[in-house]
Amino acid sequence: MSGILSLVLNNYASNAGSGSVVLLSGTNLTWYVPAGVTSISVVVVGGGGYGTESSCICGVQMLGGGGGALAWYNNIAVTAGQGINYSVGSGGTISYANGGTSYFGPSATPYAKATGGLSNGGSGGVFTTLASAGGGGNGGASYVDYFTGGGGAGGYTGNGGMGGAPSIAATSGAGGGGGGASYNNGDQHGGGGVGLGGQGINGTAGGVGLDGGGGSPSIIPNGGGTSGSSLGGGIYGGGGSGSSLGSNGGQGAIRIVFPGLTRQFPSTNVSTV
Repeated sequence: MSGILSLVLNNYASNAGSGSVVLLSGTNLTWYVPAGVTSISVVVVGGGGYGTESSCICGVQMLGGGGGALAWYNNIAVTAGQGINYSVGSGGTISYANGGTSYFGPSATPYAKATGGLSNGGSGGVFTTLASAGGGGNGGASYVDYFTGGGGAGGYTGNGGMGGAPSIAATSGAGGGGGGASYNNGDQHGGGGVGLGGQGINGTAGGVGLDGGGGSPSIIPNGGGTSGSSLGGGIYGGGGSGSSLGSNGGQGAIRIVFPGLTRQFPSTNVSTV
């Protein structure tokens, strides 16, 4: 396996062909199939967009970033030692920086691909998969308005929540997506991220003075979605809040489980290591 900050959660493939791997960073790298593994399933989450202050003819706006999308694909036939391309999208960390794209498979036609959310009042990321063996949800957007919150990450069967604005309430995520964040007297809030352990609870909308909630919490180490905050979007894939100080988008991620024949997203034997 290749890549920076890759976390092997349970990789006893040489004995049982069963395990789980989380990849937390890396661009255009290669993951190698462990010994004993003949099929895998995968979920990918794009990075959240950056939120910051923006000038316009109407004055100054604090614009949140869109949430990253989520995509999954099941039961991919593989052979031991096979190399599979991947990229993990980072969250936006500077003004006008969109979240990065996460994909797994050939770069031209990956099994699963989730683009990052756009920065500064931008749309959420978009998911794509090869065929009916896959699915997911698009990231939530942040309104182009004064003082907006970040959008939530996409869910396993629906989209992330929309970020709130002064006259528009934030919305909850669907199918496990992180909830969109709210607005409260200039106190902006980040969108919630989404967990890597399969379909779970929906991320809650940020109420007055509250951040967007994380969707699909997980008992998997480093695999649970977290709520957003005034400092940034939740992991994985939450959009950053509109802020004069700037607010990072939540990082993206990839999780691979095997065997893919019996462990499949959104909710078949993927909630544990």
